[in-house]
Amino acid sequence: MATWRKRLLAFLFGILIGMAIYEARADTGDWWLNLHLGSHHVGLNQWSWETNYFSKKYGKYMYTGVEHFDYNETNLGAGIGYEFHRNFEARAGFVDKNSFNHTTFYGGVNWHTSYHRPVYVGLFSGIASGYKDTITGGDNLLIGVVQPNIGLIAYERARVEIGVIPSGLGGTAETTVWTFSVGFKF
Repeated sequence: MATWRKRLLAFLFGILIGMAIYEARADTGDWWLNLHLGSHHVGLNQWSWETNYFSKKYGKYMYTGVEHFDYNETNLGAGIGYEFHRNFEARAGFVDKNSFNHTTFYGGVNWHTSYHRPVYVGLFSGIASGYKDTITGGDNLLIGVVQPNIGLIAYERARVEIGVIPSGLGGTAETTVWTFSVGFKF
């Protein structure tokens, strides 16, 4: 793992631990294990209607000067979250291979309605690495991410979450990214 990635990961987890220690003095929060299962890219020239089925068209994108023909949609990863307020959760983690087949580290805060209901809505705002020299990140080492999300099946100790990164808000100008994850309280 590159030195800058180790430093970024240490920094993000340091912030998360610091918040946890501070908040633990006032009130006990909930810790979550988040597992990232995948994504789905929808955008300009990516899907067409043919005989009542959606069929994928191969849209080209550039990554480090090399032309590719499809986004990676198997984005496995893991992260942790600390609910430091009843409507706010700090999150940090990684995705082994992002849409451009590179490792991503991320950190940020998720505002949400109550996790104690079967359905909740939220908004994640944070930063992510792994997009340098792409159509998404350009020359930037880190990018900002804004991701609305919805929990479709939320219980006291588990949740299923679907997120969307709208085109232009962390996704590319032409591609909207849907994300799929599960979380478990520990």
